[in-house]
Amino acid sequence: MVLFKRSDFWLSFALLSCAAAFFSYRYLDKVYSLVNLTITSDRHQILADAKLLASQLSWDVSDYQNVTAFESQDDLQCFVELEAGGKDAFVNMFESGTYYPYHWHVRFFKEKQVVEMHAWFSPDGKRLGFAQKLSEQSSGTALSKKQAQKLVESKITIWCTNFDQYKLIEYDS
Repeated sequence: MVLFKRSDFWLSFALLSCAAAFFSYRYLDKVYSLVNLTITSDRHQILADAKLLASQLSWDVSDYQNVTAFESQDDLQCFVELEAGGKDAFVNMFESGTYYPYHWHVRFFKEKQVVEMHAWFSPDGKRLGFAQKLSEQSSGTALSKKQAQKLVESKITIWCTNFDQYKLIEYDS
């Protein structure tokens, strides 16, 4: 252990540590993609809005358990940064509000039951979408394709204010 008592070892160690710290500071954003994300809503606000949404959609979630999580889509981020324009394209995507790779996800469920409900919200609490999973034994009205499309088109403007900019490409299910 004579090595640790020598001053040239400690001087080399200190210089190497300083060089590593400088290198880490200089290139950290190249190795790890850092984004400036402001989250203005909290878990309690999101859960309250998800329960309000559930009641507006006539979902009875009173006996359901819930899970609220803030999620990110790392696969999408990796793809955009490597194949579709780089870090700037990824940052522009979520800053413009075109797509939210970071979002709140609320899930209402009962153990050992198929039926569950999901709702997604932006970091600032804007409603992004919802889904309901039903069992095959669930009762309900069977709609034709035309009726279903008419229903969706009449309600979609609540979620997508610029829906008129979209064009129907395919009408198969």
